[in-house]
Parts: sequence; structure tokens; C-alpha cells
Amino acid sequence: MPPQVSRLIMIFAVIGLAFIATRWWARPDTFGQYGHYRGSALSAAVDKEPHYINKSVCVECHDEEAALHVAGPHKKVSCQICHGAGAVHAEDPQASNIRKPEVTSTCQRCHEKRAARPARFPQIETAEHADNEPCNSCHVVHNPSETK
Repeated sequence: MPPQVSRLIMIFAVIGLAFIATRWWARPDTFGQYGHYRGSALSAAVDKEPHYINKSVCVECHDEEAALHVAGPHKKVSCQICHGAGAVHAEDPQASNIRKPEVTSTCQRCHEKRAARPARFPQIETAEHADNEPCNSCHVVHNPSETK
């Protein structure tokens, strides 16, 4: 056997052994307990602190906004879709500011005109719709069907 072939075989053998050793070392003990799943995954998920909270927690303090929200077209949209995760804010409202200073970019995530969106979904070209004014200069943020 030529020496370059034997060297190549040795290189592949070393790489293969390194792969097997790394896989054995990095694999969690409970992996494979339930098929291709880590057996301790559920308990690890339960032990984590929640980031997102139920809308009812928001309503406890923000009842005026909730009344506007329920009457508007966004009634099925969770508060955290626009405001982000609210668990920290619910724990200590002074510690975190959940308001979004960039209102227009928040609205644009759903309402900027895109070909992939359904035609019946309200879409706008921001520059044409409001001369690049922020959405809340005309619309009530928690009920955009109302105007100021």
C-alpha cells in the first residue's frame, strides 16, 4: 500500500475516533430515554422562569388600555406582540420600561405593505400613508381604528 494511502487512512481513523469521543463526552446522560429526546428536557423547561405572561396579568394594572384594546381590531393580538416579554415588567414595573419608543417600526412589522400578506389585511406604505409621521400622531395605539 502506498504511504500516502496509509496516512490518509490514519487521518480518517483519528478524525472518526475524535468524533466518537466528542459525541460520547457531550451527550447528556438522559439522551435517548424517550427516543431521540433528552429525558430531562421537560423538567429543565419547567424550571425556567417565564418570560411571557397571560394578557390578564397586563389588564390588572392597565385597564384603560385593555378597554381600548378589546374594542379595537387588535383584540386577538397579545400585548406582548407589540411590547415584548412582560414577565419582568409585571414583577416590578419600575425596573423595566415596556413601552416601545419606536411606534412606527412596531406597527410596520405587521402592517408594512408586502406581497406575501393577504390582500384583506390592512397594509400601508408608510411614506405615502402618513408622510413618515409616527403612527400614534393620528391613531390611538391600543385601538388604531380610533383616530386622534
